[in-house]
Amino acid sequence: MSMIDAVLLAVSTVSDALRKGRITPLAVQGFVKGAEQFGPIAEAYQRGDIDPADLAALAAKVKPVEYPVSDDQKRAADVMGKSFISPTAFCQALRGRVRFNEEDLEKLAAVPWTDEVLREELERGDAILFPGHETLTMGMLRGLFGADPEVQPCFYADNSWWLEAAGHPFRDQPLEVRWYLVRTKIEEGSTSKTWHDQGKLIPDTHRRHLALEVTLACLLIYRTQGGRRILEEMYAWCEDVDAGGYRVGVGYFGRNGLYVNADDPSDDWDGDFGLLLSRK
Repeated sequence: MSMIDAVLLAVSTVSDALRKGRITPLAVQGFVKGAEQFGPIAEAYQRGDIDPADLAALAAKVKPVEYPVSDDQKRAADVMGKSFISPTAFCQALRGRVRFNEEDLEKLAAVPWTDEVLREELERGDAILFPGHETLTMGMLRGLFGADPEVQPCFYADNSWWLEAAGHPFRDQPLEVRWYLVRTKIEEGSTSKTWHDQGKLIPDTHRRHLALEVTLACLLIYRTQGGRRILEEMYAWCEDVDAGGYRVGVGYFGRNGLYVNADDPSDDWDGDFGLLLSRK
């Protein structure tokens, strides 16, 4: 295959990946900018200035991120199965936009919950276990996954209020580097209640989800479990507040995308808002 044929194949592959939702328009923009660098390389290759073996050797060095799995992570993976998101799987699911350094990996080597606790969470709330990363925010994820229903998963397009310059504190708040064990099913009896009344259902061993935790759970499950969606017909009412002091809700995750809302915590909103829990 000539270099030109290879470039054409790469363009076709990128287009197909975009159509199938494997990459975002933002990633394509990066590809196009990077493609500007391919011209001189292609010309040098065609002139014979670059040895094909050297080019092949260089391409072989470009590998996806992969981190070692600690013994404790293996233990958690044995219990959680597909609901365990390793640091490697986490980075891959987020399309390579995050990386863990050595200090991060040391923090994540130990999983702080026993097998019994992990099993309990799976049985009680279809849980997911994943690491946090200090560069991840709601705004960053919106930019990464976009709002185009042709590129799944995505955010809902006509839902940009929280991206505007209104000082919404939850938008730019990251998660610290540690493990998060979160339920992904709404707690029984938590709908048709105010935000405050929902809080009475939270046991001492748990806390209410943050909006970023809910968002990551939705996106990670979709990306690692064959397009499975959670919260398709319900908002999870989160701990976060918007600039006006309303409590943030995340959900209604359908084909048109993930929706971010914020409403008065003193209303029950006709049962559209339920309670999700994270293990302390």
